[in-house]
Parts: sequence; C-alpha cells; structure tokens
Amino acid sequence: GLADGRIVRLEPDGTVTTLARTGKDVDGCGTTKLERVCGRPLGIRSHPTESGAFYGIDAYKGLLVLHSDGSLETLFSRAD
Repeated sequence: GLADGRIVRLEPDGTVTTLARTGKDVDGCGTTKLERVCGRPLGIRSHPTESGAFYGIDAYKGLLVLHSDGSLETLFSRAD
C-alpha cells in the first residue's frame, strides 16, 4: 500500500498497477494532512482461502479484504 491510499501491484518490468483505493481520490493524497480521507494502507497478506484475494490493514479504515474481483470489503473499522 502507498501513502496516497492505493493498493498496487508491482510488475517485474516496473509497471505499477492500482488494484484498489482504501479512501477517496482527492488532490493532495499522499500527505499526512489527508491520510484520514485518502486512507493509509500499512500492509497486505494473501487470503488463505480465496484465490487472488488479500487481507489489508489501513491505519484509518481498518481491516479490509481486497477480493479477486477488485471489490474492497471492510471487516472491522474500529475496536470497542
């Protein structure tokens, strides 16, 4: 994940493909001032049972699943 809220795939030839965004795409994404709006994915891990899917954690959006069809699902957004 990147500081501007994107989850990307890096290809061997250096191509960067955006798979999803954890927040909104607005001018200024990538700055700490807009992290809450744009999202800040901190890491991803492959899903153990869904081929092509990933779990992700975002500092502001919570625990997410990026499904193989490109949809993004929020599993938890806060702890009580």
